Amino acid sequence: MKLKNIKKWKKIFLLKNKYRTNKRNLFYNLAYNYLPNNRNVSIVDIGCKNNLFISYIKLNMNYKNIFLLDKNPLDKNTIYYKAPENLPFNDYSIDYIHCSHLIEHLSYIELLRFLKEINRVLNINGILIISTPLLWNIFYNDIDHIKPYNPSIFINQLTNYKVLKLVYRYNHLDSFSEGLGSEIKTIDFIIQVFRKILLKLKIHNYKKNGYTLILKK
Repeated sequence: MKLKNIKKWKKIFLLKNKYRTNKRNLFYNLAYNYLPNNRNVSIVDIGCKNNLFISYIKLNMNYKNIFLLDKNPLDKNTIYYKAPENLPFNDYSIDYIHCSHLIEHLSYIELLRFLKEINRVLNINGILIISTPLLWNIFYNDIDHIKPYNPSIFINQLTNYKVLKLVYRYNHLDSFSEGLGSEIKTIDFIIQVFRKILLKLKIHNYKKNGYTLILKK
């Protein structure tokens, strides 16, 4: 194996094991790394839900202008907002937008309108963070999920933006009801025993089930 292929394998190996999680903290840490140094900038968390992102990285202790948006406001500090309505900000007035697990609840037409609004309010050199699930076996367990969107959607639509980081979230599929099998009972049994041995050896069938995309305008 060539040296460059070994380096590529090692990088993927580390990433898929580090980000093999459904917890959001690792992805909040990614978003944290791209926060502006200027403490007077305007930061928006769209779809803030329980203010998990803001609370986890203690944004309110370091930044003065933080705006929390959600269609189900939990407190007086949260502004009612339902995507893809017009964002309650002036043109080029926001420096950093965090949007986690919201876009999968939008139709394609709604998403285009939402991206247009984000582009309107985001300042030049502003940062946009998008986290969302991909299509996997429990994506539609949430009745509000309308459509999964690949990162290429945003890269192709926001052509004046630069991709700073793209990190996938992974899950491993170890169900015996899916994957390699056989119509012949004996052969299928052998296959499933072999798969059981692989699980004991911590050999899994990895699948990308989400990602965090960081863009700079």
